[in-house]
Amino acid sequence: MLDAATQQAFLQALEEQPDFRAAVRRHLLTQELLELPERFAEYSVATERRLTNLETTLASFMESTELRLQALEQGQDELKSGMSEVKAELAKVHTRLGSMDGRLGSMDGRLDSMDARFDSMDARFDSMDGRLDSMDARFDSMDGRLDSMDARFDSMDGRLDSMDARFDSMDGRLDSMDARFDSMDARLDRMDGRMDNGFGTNYEIKVANNFGSIAGRNLRLRRTRVLKAAMTRADGNLNNMIADAEDRGAITEEQAVELLAVDLIASGRSRDNGHDVYVAAEVSITVADQDIARAAERAEYLARATGQAAVPAVVGENIAPEQEELARQRSVTVMLLPAG
Repeated sequence: MLDAATQQAFLQALEEQPDFRAAVRRHLLTQELLELPERFAEYSVATERRLTNLETTLASFMESTELRLQALEQGQDELKSGMSEVKAELAKVHTRLGSMDGRLGSMDGRLDSMDARFDSMDARFDSMDGRLDSMDARFDSMDGRLDSMDARFDSMDGRLDSMDARFDSMDGRLDSMDARFDSMDARLDRMDGRMDNGFGTNYEIKVANNFGSIAGRNLRLRRTRVLKAAMTRADGNLNNMIADAEDRGAITEEQAVELLAVDLIASGRSRDNGHDVYVAAEVSITVADQDIARAAERAEYLARATGQAAVPAVVGENIAPEQEELARQRSVTVMLLPAG
């Protein structure tokens, strides 16, 4: 047994020497008791974390519960409002049922009155049945007469069938005659076309021979020279000029072909300003819409190819007011020359 001085020295060593105190603790306590503070600290941290998660979950649940309670309160309010509306509608229904009861009572009275009228009508129908029986007898007599008429119509049908056959035969003969007339019309049309072509060519030659005076009178040109016209070879310089314009891209191949198809191309000098001018003219005894359109388009191509002004014109014996207005709208000069 330790004396008091030794005990006092032991206790003082425990207080003042940490290493000694730890050695005594290891000697006196088991490993589980030594690890207890550390494990308690870990447990405290884990418990704190779980409490935090629990608080978060509880707060979310409380918020969700609050929203659901608000929705429930709103639904209760709407239900109360709906119940009020239902009560109002039920009141209206009760009122209408009361009104319908009154109307049904009135209808019962009217139905009783209608029953009496139907009884009266039954008596009248009984009277009419007798009259209808009499009419049936008369119709039976008429049926006999109609049967006789049917027999006569049957006889007439036979005669009409015979006439139809004769008409069918006549139709065949008329169809044959129509085919012959169609053949004759085609031959006449070909003859007319050949005569028109010859007459038109003669007219184009007349226009070319007299174009100097025509252009001088209608376009105020002098020194007029026809470069291309019907039945005459086109001026070589004109052909070269069109080809050169195509080569340098001033006109397309299709536009060059269109220029070579113009009825008449001429050049001259304006009496008004002394400038050289080209003319692209379409020649037709009766001026049509397509003549005006071709003249306008081909004069534009000619101006691109030559780099100089080109006047679109149509020459003919006559022109309708509609075509004359179209020519005015498209700035195409109309020049009239008698064909005779």
